[in-house]
Amino acid sequence: MTNRLINWIKNNKVLAGLFVLNFLTSLVAFYLGNIRPFADADGYWLAAEGLGQGNFSSWYSLGDTYPETLRTPGYSLFILIFKSIYDERLFVKLIQFLFYFMALLLAFKLVEKLSNYSKLALTIFLSITAVNIQVPYYVSCISSEIPCVFFTILFMYILLLKKRNYKNAILLGLVGGVIFLIRPAFLLFPILLTGYVLLFDRKSIKYIIIHLFVFILTLIPFTVWNYNAHNIVKTTPIDGAVGAAHLGYWYFKLPLGYQERFHWGNVVVSDLTNPIPNSTEQREINRVEYEKEWRTLIESLEPLLTKEDLINLEIMESDTTPNIFLLYNSEYTIARSEGLKRLLFENISKNPWYYAKTRMYTFFREYYTGINKVKYDNETSLEGKLKILYPFLVSFTFVLLGLLFSAIYILFKRGKVGKELVLLLFLAIYQGAAYIPFTIQSRYTIPVHFCIFILTAVFLSKIIHNRQKNIQ
Repeated sequence: MTNRLINWIKNNKVLAGLFVLNFLTSLVAFYLGNIRPFADADGYWLAAEGLGQGNFSSWYSLGDTYPETLRTPGYSLFILIFKSIYDERLFVKLIQFLFYFMALLLAFKLVEKLSNYSKLALTIFLSITAVNIQVPYYVSCISSEIPCVFFTILFMYILLLKKRNYKNAILLGLVGGVIFLIRPAFLLFPILLTGYVLLFDRKSIKYIIIHLFVFILTLIPFTVWNYNAHNIVKTTPIDGAVGAAHLGYWYFKLPLGYQERFHWGNVVVSDLTNPIPNSTEQREINRVEYEKEWRTLIESLEPLLTKEDLINLEIMESDTTPNIFLLYNSEYTIARSEGLKRLLFENISKNPWYYAKTRMYTFFREYYTGINKVKYDNETSLEGKLKILYPFLVSFTFVLLGLLFSAIYILFKRGKVGKELVLLLFLAIYQGAAYIPFTIQSRYTIPVHFCIFILTAVFLSKIIHNRQKNIQ
């Protein structure tokens, strides 16, 4: 019976059916993602409009006083390219739908090659992608996830499957630069990849050095823009990372449901999977301390705000467009980031064990969707509870456990696993590690979900094949 089942799922008709199933589940995900606008959608869209007018800023309407401080221009440029063809958000979403399926096909090719054309591995891969609708969910969101999914898979496709010549080395560096411009957290991966090759794959040294050189060249335009816009030489945005890290420290200390009012309006969500204990009374004490810390910092920065700034801040605050973050002058923003960095390190030095625990949990939590306790408790129907549980169940099973399964397999089969599969795992782990200091957002690892599914499919098919041989 087992052999008959395996032979059946190897049939090409099954693969075709699974592609159709992927298309259908993607449509469901597209509908679900389209029900409510993505929180950052307006910010991205307005920044794209500003970029089109030569002023990269979500507040370009206020002139060139407030250049963008939070984001790199990659995704805004993506939007601008396609909105210049047809100025509707639905059109950009449809383009993202196309990019998602191009990514799926590239990942399919990777499974095909890395599994030695195992139809079982391909079947497992397409079965996994069909149920993991958290990836195509972002197709209908004006957010950077889907372009980043595509370019991440393209990067690995070039690195693992294409010939290692000068042309492909240049192409690899350029694609890496595109990923960085969409998601700056990618910055260190090409450097770490180069280090890996220098240690374990010396035949590819010239190839990887050329890739790194081209990647570094792609960093120059945004660095120059930062200098011209903010009078600082910086490769990444002048705001964002430190603020997210500061809130990342406080996140587990603050009251459940609390919304901070000092930076981006983040809400502390009650998550059933959160193991970090804190009493309600202690959380309230922490809130007072947190707000005092922020107020003291803001008061110290007030001399950096001009009268024009105060007038423009009133205009920004009165704007009814949701989730457009306030922008400040460059000097104020840089000083605030430095102040937050100082406070962060002071807090870590006082509570190193607490910080280590929360960072360890944060790493694993980046790979699955949590369970909103308030929504789950308020839902009375079984169907409603299952809808809330579904994203957690599939992401925890196939993403987090898939990552752990792949890491354990490589650990125990070291020397027998190709370097291509090791590099896929390397990128998958790097993606979560890059966001360890920040507040928890499971969408941060969306770009590497396909990498984890590829690993899971290849290794699971190998285990099944070996057991089948032993039975025979």
